[in-house]
Formats: sequence, C-alpha cells, structure tokens
Amino acid sequence: MRKILLFAAALLTVTTANAKVWRINYDDNAKADFLTITDACTAAKVADTDTLYCEPCLHNGAAAANVISRNGMTVLGPGWGYEPNYGNTSTIPEACFANTIQITTNNVKVEGIKCNSAIYVTGLHNIVINRCNVASISTNARALENFTISNSIIKGVINGAVIYFSGDYSSTKLHNVYITNNIIHNLYNYSDSRPCISVESYLRSCTYNLNILHNTIIGLAYKSDGGGVISVTNALIQDNIIINTANQTFVMDFNNAGNVIRKNVFSLNAENVNAVISEAYSDNYYVGATIANTFTCKENAKYRTEEYYLLRDDSHAKNAAYDGGDCGAFGGVSPYVICGRPQGIPYIYDVEVPAQPTDNKLRVSFKVKSQNE
Repeated sequence: MRKILLFAAALLTVTTANAKVWRINYDDNAKADFLTITDACTAAKVADTDTLYCEPCLHNGAAAANVISRNGMTVLGPGWGYEPNYGNTSTIPEACFANTIQITTNNVKVEGIKCNSAIYVTGLHNIVINRCNVASISTNARALENFTISNSIIKGVINGAVIYFSGDYSSTKLHNVYITNNIIHNLYNYSDSRPCISVESYLRSCTYNLNILHNTIIGLAYKSDGGGVISVTNALIQDNIIINTANQTFVMDFNNAGNVIRKNVFSLNAENVNAVISEAYSDNYYVGATIANTFTCKENAKYRTEEYYLLRDDSHAKNAAYDGGDCGAFGGVSPYVICGRPQGIPYIYDVEVPAQPTDNKLRVSFKVKSQNE
C-alpha cells in the first residue's frame, strides 16, 4: 500500500498531456511492460513524450540497456530511502542502475533514480536531471544548451571530476546551464587535483550563462594547478558551500575569467585571502569552513549521505545567502529534498489497514511527514 501511494505521488510530477506511463523492471517476475529503458525506447508502441517509470529494483542490465534515445521522454523513479530499514539488503526501495545511463537525444528529463555509475549526456538541448543519486554526470556534445542538474546527490566515487563538461573541438557553445541545490562530493583518494565541477579548457571561451547556485560542494583536491574544487569560467557562483578537505586554502581558481563569485561559504580562511581575492571577491565568507563545523554529521546518515550535510544551528552558512536564507543545498527557493522524494508533496511513511470493516466502513489511517523530516 505504501509503495502504491508513493508511486502515485511521484506521478503527480508528470504533466505531459496524453502521454502514457510504461513500467520498467529488470525482474521478469514483475511482469512490467519492459525489462530495460532501451527496450522501451525501441518499441513501436512507445511515443516520444511518454514516461518510463523505473520500479524499485536493481536494474542490472549492461550499459547498453540504459540508453534514453527518445526525444521528449521522461524517465522517472521513486527516489530512494523511503523504508525505515533502508540499507537492509532484503529491501530495495529505489530504482538502482548498476551501469551507466546514456542520454543521446533532446528534451529529456531523468528524475528520482539512483545510478551507481555515470549519467552520460550526448544530447544537445533541454536536458533535466533532477532528484537523482548518481556517481557522476558528464557531457560530450556540440552546442549543449538548456541543461539543468538540480536537487541531486552526486557522489564522485570514480577517479575524475564529478560534473564534467566536454565536447569535440568543433563545439560552438555551452549555454544556459543550471547546477542548483545539489550535494556534490568527491572524496576519491587520489594524489592529484580532482575538481567537483569542471569545464574542459577549450569550451570555456564559448561558455555562457553557467549558474552554480545553492550547492553543497565537498572536494578532495590536492594541487592548486588542477582547478581546485571548481574549475569554470563565465559562471555565476553564488550561495554555495565550497570545502576542500585536502587543501583548505585552495577551493577554486579565482583568476579564471568572467566568474561572478558572491555569498559563498569557503573553507579558505580569511587570513589566507590575498589582496586580489579580497578586492574582487570580498562579498563571500572566508571562514575556514570544515565538514565538522558546518554540518550536523548525523550518525544515522550512513545510508542517506545527504542527511550528513544538514546544517548545524551555528553554521556559518545559516542566513548567509544572497536572499537572506541559508547557503548550500538546503537553502533557496527549491531546497534539496532528502531521499529524492517529490518536491512539494508530503510523504507517507506509515499506513494501517484493518483486516475487517467497522460499521461497514474500512477505516484506513496513515502518517505523513514533511519533505525533510
């Protein structure tokens, strides 16, 4: 009963008129419409604007089984971590993909899924990745525009940048990119600089309207010549928490061209800020932020890593944002929602259904919590 209600809540986010919803489940016993995303995308009965609902299970197919090739398609999952015993191997409360998910077309939305590998984008425009739990996101496309990554946790468990924009050398633009309200952390222990967000150098001269807003970004970057935790140009970088756990004084290259950097909480200490940074980027918080003095680091967040990054009451990020709210993923107009739950919809965490009716009525009761409870 609980899962049915949660599925219904998730589908409220799908508003395409006349579109159909198809069930995807890698388990033959589930009797779903299709075993894999690729099966659905290549089926004649599936329309471009349809929704593929990936049911809670371990989607074990090879990477070739996870190719989104239909223009205008929505791929939807239930989020993760609904069950109170989350982490128990007998329960999989999420649509978990073991291999890479590829987006090869345009006007695609991926929402509410978990991917232990990368989401790899070669589509050109109108791509949305929202409420996902993924290892990394990378692109390799000409003229990528209107690309949004929001309300997701991107874990960086591989050797390389967590969000990485590249293309071929004939690329003409990287336009209208929004990276908002995400938890991005790269703690891969490697003796080199590994930025969390990076744009390939040859794309930087044609990057416009890149927005990095209200993210919690935790990096492990050893060398200053590798770009630090963020290595971008021509970007608005605002209301983020940016911490380098390997080199506290180097969080990003402040000399990169065209960046507007304001109201961010940095691991960089005020006494280590040089004159150039203090004059050009004085509207930031150089407070020596660490994981310990910024976040609650809740012990019960072992399987829900995002809860680890809830703000302490005395955090420097509290009420520090441009709009007067909190910096980081849990601030702004669209705060990060724990466990990939649908935004703006309270979630049902307990349901009681009696075995017999009373007075010819079946009295069903359920308990509801708000988004981040």
